[in-house]
Amino acid sequence: MTIFKAFLQILNRNKGVLILYSAILICFSIFSLQSNESTINFEATKPDIYILNHDSGHELSDSLVKYLSERSNVIDLPSDQESLNDALFYRRVNFVMEIPEHFSVNYLAGENPEIDFRSTGDYNASLAEMSLQRYLETAGAYRLISQGENELVQNVESTLGQSVTVELTAHTDTSGLNRAAFYYNFLNYPLIAGCIFMICLTLLSFRNSKVASRIKVGAISPERVNRILLVSNLLFALVMWLIYIVLSFWIAGTVMFSVQGLWFIGNSLAFTGCITAMAFLIAQLVNSRNALNGIVNVIGLGSSFLCGAFVPLVWLPGSVKAIAHLLPSYWYIDANEQIKLLETFSWETLLPIILNITVVIIFTVVFVLAANYLSRHRQDR
Repeated sequence: MTIFKAFLQILNRNKGVLILYSAILICFSIFSLQSNESTINFEATKPDIYILNHDSGHELSDSLVKYLSERSNVIDLPSDQESLNDALFYRRVNFVMEIPEHFSVNYLAGENPEIDFRSTGDYNASLAEMSLQRYLETAGAYRLISQGENELVQNVESTLGQSVTVELTAHTDTSGLNRAAFYYNFLNYPLIAGCIFMICLTLLSFRNSKVASRIKVGAISPERVNRILLVSNLLFALVMWLIYIVLSFWIAGTVMFSVQGLWFIGNSLAFTGCITAMAFLIAQLVNSRNALNGIVNVIGLGSSFLCGAFVPLVWLPGSVKAIAHLLPSYWYIDANEQIKLLETFSWETLLPIILNITVVIIFTVVFVLAANYLSRHRQDR
C-alpha cells in the first residue's frame, strides 16, 4: 500500500496536466460538434443569370429560355455590354447568355448556331452552363427524329420534365459517426501525452537515488515494487481511458450505443494498451523530467499531425502517410475512419478494422519486449 499511496501522491501533484489535456479534447470536440451540424434535407442552388434572346417568338428559343428560367434566377439588367460586364464583375449575375437571331431556323436546318455566353467561372456559373448544354444535347438527339419545330420542342420538354424520386435507404447516423470519429481521432493526443507523461514521471520518481536506496533497505523487494508500479500504471491508464469513454457518450451522443460505437470503444482500448506499453519503454530511456517534457511534445504532437488526428488522413500527402505507417497512431486512426463508414457488418467490411487493431496489438507486444529487455539491462548495470 505504501508504494500505491506514493503513486497516488505523484498523480495528485500532477493532475493539472491531465486536466489540461482533457480540456483541450473537450473544447475541440465541442467546436467540431457545433461546426459540423448537418441535415439530410437538400435544396438545389439556383444561379443568377441574364438572358438576351434575339430569336424571341420561335418555339425552340422560347422553350430554351423557359427551361433555363425554371432552373435559375433570371435577373433583369440593361442590355448594353458595359452594364453586363459590370454585373458579372460585381457578381450580380453568374451567367450572361445571348441567343442569336435566327437561332431556331438555323438549328432546325441542321446547323449548330453558337450561343454566346460569359460567366463568373464559379460553381453557380458552371451549373447554368450545364443546364444550357443539357437542353442543347437533348434537342440535338431529337432533331434527327422529330417532324418540325413543335414536335421537337414537345419531345425535349417531355424528356427534361421527367423527375427522379430519391429514396434514402441507409439510416446510418452519419453526423453522429463523424462526431465520434473526430473525437476518437483527436483522443490520440491526450492519450499519448497523458500516459507517457504520468507513467514516465512515476517511474522516474521511484528511480530517484534517495527513493531507490530506501526501497533497497525496505521490507519490499525491488521486484515487488516494480510489479506494484506496473499494476498501478495500468490501472491509471484504464481509469483515464474510462473517463474519456464516458466523455464520448456526452459529446458524440446516441451513436455510441450503436455497434459502431462499440468498435470505437474497442479500438481505443487496444490503443490505450499500446500507448501504456510505449510509455514503459520510454521510461527505460529517459533520465530527467526536462527530457520527458520534450518527448511528450514530440511524440504526442508529431504523431497527431502525421497520422490524421489533427488533419484528416485524406488531406495528407502520400509521403507523410508512408512515414505515418511506422507509428501505431496511424493504424488506430485509420481504423476509426473505417468504423465511421460501416453500414453493414460482414467479414469483408470488418476485416480492415480487425487488421488495423491487430497491427496496434503487434506494436504493443514489441514495446513490451523492448521495455523488458531494457529493464533487465538497467538492473544488470
